[in-house]
Amino acid sequence: MDHLHFETIDSTNRYLKETYKDHPDGTVLSTAVQTAGRGRLGRTWVGDGKSALFSILLKDRLTLWTIAPLPLLAAVALHKTLKTYARKLRIKWPNDIVSSEGKVAGILCESVIEGDIVDAFVVGFGVNVNTITFPDEVASSAASLFLLTGRPVSIEDVIVKTTSAFLAEWELYLNGSKAYLTYVNRLSSLQGERIFFVENGVRMDGVAGKIREDGSLEVWTQSGMRSLHSGEVSISGGMKLPSE
Repeated sequence: MDHLHFETIDSTNRYLKETYKDHPDGTVLSTAVQTAGRGRLGRTWVGDGKSALFSILLKDRLTLWTIAPLPLLAAVALHKTLKTYARKLRIKWPNDIVSSEGKVAGILCESVIEGDIVDAFVVGFGVNVNTITFPDEVASSAASLFLLTGRPVSIEDVIVKTTSAFLAEWELYLNGSKAYLTYVNRLSSLQGERIFFVENGVRMDGVAGKIREDGSLEVWTQSGMRSLHSGEVSISGGMKLPSE
């Protein structure tokens, strides 16, 4: 496994997407400071030197079908890693690891596709590791491993453990395992909760159901069951946390 590290870069995802031909499958790129990092929906994720900011490049055995569960595999791997540091973390569909105190980590998946051919897939991770203060716009909804535990955590360990866990989950999936589905549904912060979401510009509400193999979320509304494949979801009321 090749591990590249830049002290400063605009975006680890962007770099690997643009240079994927120059790097082997499984390459990891990490950075201390990210000046133009992106979360979902175009949000900015700027590294402060106290976060684990890294991306993993996949190039082999990619098809339009096999890439569908990759965001879920990434969430499983990240949760398995972070729960060794902090308790009562959950997976918030589609791409966050959360605690009762707020969001701890996020995942951004991007692909390079030519027609029906998937040339590359990049999984980006952003983990609040030792962050103590956050920008005002996210301060009320963010948390870090340090704030949850009161102990500093090795950023390098988070990167290495998450990468190893993710590549292991990817291999299990390619060998036919569906264990990731059971895991994400057991740790889902949304299942059974009343949620709000936006579909075609219209704000709607419903009750979240299970997460499907293709990564979509079942939502039961007054007009029946819908499948959300992406979007912003908010819980109405408090979050239920696991006992483990």
